[in-house]
Amino acid sequence: MRLPRRTGVPPVSLRRFAAPRLKEIWNRNPTKWYTLPIPNPTGGKHRKPAKKRSAISSYPNLVKCAAQFLGLFLIIVEAGCGTSGVPHGETSVTGRDLVTLQEKLLTRQNPTAYEFGATIEDVKPAIQRAFADHYWKDAGPVNQAGEDQDPPFGADLFWKESDADPLCQGVFAKPENENDAFLYGGDFAFGKSQVYFKNSVPLTYFADFHIHLVPIGALKTRVEIFTYNRWVSAGLDKSSLLGPAYIGVDVGPTTIEEYEILLEIGHQLGVKNMPELIVPGQNATVRQMVKPRMR
Repeated sequence: MRLPRRTGVPPVSLRRFAAPRLKEIWNRNPTKWYTLPIPNPTGGKHRKPAKKRSAISSYPNLVKCAAQFLGLFLIIVEAGCGTSGVPHGETSVTGRDLVTLQEKLLTRQNPTAYEFGATIEDVKPAIQRAFADHYWKDAGPVNQAGEDQDPPFGADLFWKESDADPLCQGVFAKPENENDAFLYGGDFAFGKSQVYFKNSVPLTYFADFHIHLVPIGALKTRVEIFTYNRWVSAGLDKSSLLGPAYIGVDVGPTTIEEYEILLEIGHQLGVKNMPELIVPGQNATVRQMVKPRMR
């Protein structure tokens, strides 16, 4: 099941809308609700409707009751979304809003840029071959913490011609990025993190990637990877009235995912001498982190 990155309810007060709207309806026919025939339980003719004076005197109480009801409904909905949604801000720092993670440290960083001995006209088809399939990454184990179904692993590939700039951080609006590509993860995950863990279980890692191409001379192209919207899922919150939602935590770039993208491009270009991917070893230093949950 693909779970959306749900956001909280916008802070719009229904009460400010409710009272004027009810008053508008009332002014059209203030006695409409009280002039309908009312059956007489003892038989015979219908009882007379309530007097207009009584109906009008009931209007303030009617508006007050409706406003209170709508206000209570808004509070309930905001509480459900605010504690379980996964947008990109941060909650107030309370016990429930803090998540404890473990970060395995790298001995050294992977490169996030590489110069390929190929023209841009060669590199762009290589990127297309590497990432045109949404499910370009193997999913591997599908259960997180032995319980919850993971989202698919992969991303959508966009170019400037894709007309998807709102999903791509506006990178295609800049003239220097006209040859670039963008991997939009959306509700797809990049995969299991090799750096971020919770209780020794690798966490599902989400991110978007800007693939920046720069020509260097006649037969060289520098490819650089920039990362956006990095976060991990530390499990599911099933207590929300609106259904289960990811327990999201913002994290920093690791350089592993960036270099994996470069390695895939190199593979499509037939490059054989790229450096090996650096990942945390079995005896890697582990750092404990307490971070606020995304909101």
